[in-house]
Amino acid sequence: MNHGQKVVMSIFITAVIIGVVAGLIIYHLYLGFFGGNPGLSELPFIASFLATGIASAAFTIMLLLYPVIKKGEKSSSYAAEGGEDFK
Repeated sequence: MNHGQKVVMSIFITAVIIGVVAGLIIYHLYLGFFGGNPGLSELPFIASFLATGIASAAFTIMLLLYPVIKKGEKSSSYAAEGGEDFK
């Protein structure tokens, strides 16, 4: 496995962990909101649906920002003088 594949897999695993944690948090927050209501039966679907959206958003954002953080703009005179390079 080359470096690019390892980076994408680590970003994916991080996004899955974010999704699982978000799903657990959403489930427990909605448990009090739907307490005793007919919506309580839909709680596992709603929590997993929202957690999947959060995980996919996290994966997309991390995948889009990785090249900017990794490569950056190091050729400008501002970066050569000690300025920021998109980090």
